[in-house]
Amino acid sequence: MLNENGSVKNISEKLVTEKIIEPRLGPYKGNEKITYDNDKDPKVSLLISKALRNTLIAAILYIALVNLALFIPDSPLRGENGSVIDSPLMSGISTFIFLFFIIIGLTYGITAKKINSPTDAVNYMIEAIKDISGFVVLVFIIAQFIAYLQWTDISLLTAVNGAELLKSVDLVGIPAIVLLVLLTVISSLFITSGSALWSVLAPIFIPMFMLLDIHPAIIQAGYRIGDSVTNMITPLNPFVAVMLGFLMKYDKKAELGTHVALILPYTIAFLIVWIIMLIAFLLLDIPIGPGVTKNIK
Repeated sequence: MLNENGSVKNISEKLVTEKIIEPRLGPYKGNEKITYDNDKDPKVSLLISKALRNTLIAAILYIALVNLALFIPDSPLRGENGSVIDSPLMSGISTFIFLFFIIIGLTYGITAKKINSPTDAVNYMIEAIKDISGFVVLVFIIAQFIAYLQWTDISLLTAVNGAELLKSVDLVGIPAIVLLVLLTVISSLFITSGSALWSVLAPIFIPMFMLLDIHPAIIQAGYRIGDSVTNMITPLNPFVAVMLGFLMKYDKKAELGTHVALILPYTIAFLIVWIIMLIAFLLLDIPIGPGVTKNIK
C-alpha cells in the first residue's frame, strides 16, 4: 500500500512531528549534548567508520559460520531427516541471536576504543539496563495482570462476545471492517503478541466475515492496521522500552506516561490515514493482494 519515499505514511508522520509534537516539546533545556555530523572530529569519524567496517565484517563472518555449520553433512544444528524448521537451530535461535549481538557489539566497542577491558563491557550493559530499570518493574506487574487475563479466559470471552455483537446487529461491508480495526486496536493493548492476538481473532472473524462475502485478505489487512498502530504505545512491547530509554537520556524525568503522551498523536494519525486508505481500496475495488479478484462480493 505504501512507498518508502513520499508515502502517505511519511507525509502524515512529518505533519504530526512538525505541527503537534515539536511545538509541545519546546526548546531543549537538558544537559545532554546534542552533536551533529559536522561537529565531529575527523579522527573520530575515521575511527567510527573503521569500527562500522569491522562490525560488518564480523556480522558477515558470524552468519557465514552459522550457515556453514548448518549445511555440513550430519550437522548437529539440524533436526531429524535434516530438517531446518524442527531443529536445534530454530529451538535455540534466541541464543544465536544473542551471540550475534554480543559479537558485533564487542567488535564495534573494541575497534572504536570504547571497550578496553571486560569491565567496560559490563559497565555499558549496566548503564543500558539502569535507564529502564523502573520500566522492568512495571512490566513485571503488567505481566501478572496479563497472566490472570489468560488464566481466566477473559480476553477470549471478550473477543467471542464482540464477534457475536457484530453478527447480531447485522453489520456488513465497510462498517464491519472498520469496527474490526477498532476492536483490534483495543485488544492489542491487552494481548501484545501479534500472533497470539491473531490466533484469538482469526477463528472468529474469518468465518464470520466470509459468510458476509468479505475476502479473508481484507480481514488480515484490517487486523494488521489495528495491531500495528498500537505497537508504539503498548507497555509490554519491547520497542517501547527501547524508545523510553532514549527519551530518558534527554529527559531524566520522563516516564511511561510521558512516552505515551508524545507518541499517541502518531498512533491516531496512522490509524485514520490507514483506515481511509483501506476504505479507498474497498470503494474502488482495488485487489488487496495476489489472488484477490473481489474484496467484497
